[in-house]
Amino acid sequence: MDLVGEVTAVLYSGTVAHLDSEWVQQDDHKRVADVVARTYEACRRGGRDDMIDIAVYMGSALERMDMGECFAGPWDVANIAVGLLLERASIGCSAPED
Repeated sequence: MDLVGEVTAVLYSGTVAHLDSEWVQQDDHKRVADVVARTYEACRRGGRDDMIDIAVYMGSALERMDMGECFAGPWDVANIAVGLLLERASIGCSAPED
């Protein structure tokens, strides 16, 4: 599995885990995470690597789907995914060391 595939898998499992831990385990979280992961993979394989572009594509794709009983909205989920990507890239919001 290449790096895009690895990150896609982490993004899927991380999105499901986050949504399940915030609310309750449900299949709708898996369906939503699948769209997140597939959208990320399509962006990266299509040459898009700008985080804002990826977030917009994710949020737009999620808006077009029936998210079922998922208690988070499409843009909330896109933001969760971006957070997971930034975490994966070891980019954080910490204060610089003196």
